[in-house]
Amino acid sequence: MQHNAEDHTFKLEVNEYTDMTDDEWANHMLVRGGLELPAESPLEAELDEPDFELPPPGTLDWVRAGVMSPLEDRGQCGSCWAFSATGALEARYHLLKNQRIDLSEQELIDCGFLTGTNSC
Repeated sequence: MQHNAEDHTFKLEVNEYTDMTDDEWANHMLVRGGLELPAESPLEAELDEPDFELPPPGTLDWVRAGVMSPLEDRGQCGSCWAFSATGALEARYHLLKNQRIDLSEQELIDCGFLTGTNSC
């Protein structure tokens, strides 16, 4: 693949989704009916700007450092947000405690106030 021959920080591979059109992908993977937030959403928050005293490293590979959880397949469940959230928390916990934990994406999906389970 041309992409992999160039100097990118990630590689592309052929998988079961490669030949899907955008419409097929959306129908197969995304939350049915879309996800609309109410006018006053609890998801909106103001964040403080971080105060960094040290410059960031030139490179950092959390996979090689053993911090990242293994990849998982969410199937047809529109739950990428749950996998992202648990993965981030698992990595942060590992950095703080030097111990792996496995958090449940399904528990987040079951408790989603806007998503329901959507056949997940």
